[in-house]
Amino acid sequence: DVLCLLNQIVPYAPALSHSLALPSNSNGPLMAIFLVKMIVSKRKAYEKLEIANKTDLLTGMLNRRFLQMKLEQTFSMLSKSRRSEEAVLLFIDIDMFKSINDNFGHTVGDKVISMVSGQVMDCIRERDYAGRYGGEEFAVILNNLNAAQAMDIAERIRVKVRELEDCTLLGQRKVSVSIGVSAFDDRFKSLNEWLNDADQALYEAKRSGRDQVVRSNFNEPPQIVEV
Repeated sequence: DVLCLLNQIVPYAPALSHSLALPSNSNGPLMAIFLVKMIVSKRKAYEKLEIANKTDLLTGMLNRRFLQMKLEQTFSMLSKSRRSEEAVLLFIDIDMFKSINDNFGHTVGDKVISMVSGQVMDCIRERDYAGRYGGEEFAVILNNLNAAQAMDIAERIRVKVRELEDCTLLGQRKVSVSIGVSAFDDRFKSLNEWLNDADQALYEAKRSGRDQVVRSNFNEPPQIVEV
């Protein structure tokens, strides 16, 4: 039986075959080849759809919805873990982005967002998660790292973005980011507390003059990286 054979080759062949409207007497090597091609084609289409459902089109990063899911999963895992699991959250915001849009247009603004996101992705590892959290704001989950290691990565991101200052899109204008760093703490009662902690560190980076990396110490004064 062709479908029995296909079920051994492609696990979900029976489910997909129902959508192909095959005649009941379909059999033989040629029909098997046809089915395999159709199933592989559908599988690729499903895979593309799955990627599209979790990806931000402009940056190629995770979109807000999928990033939120990863944040919830990470917080739940860390909260329940009996081991000393570590993770650090980065909030990254492009400085003075509104003026970039106002002075150079939204097309250039989108290009800057795309370029900054590329610099962020170049600095993190495959095990980490990075997504577009808002218009010009990104969030990164650094897994299995302590705060000091995360600060090194955050500073590397800040410096890499500064390397975009020669970007001819903005003439002589420099591109910079402010970064808030918050290490997971088991005293956080909810994911929102962790997010707010990172957001407060980001706010302090902005308030302190931008182009800064600021680490939150949870209920202690934020620590600014000296540049």
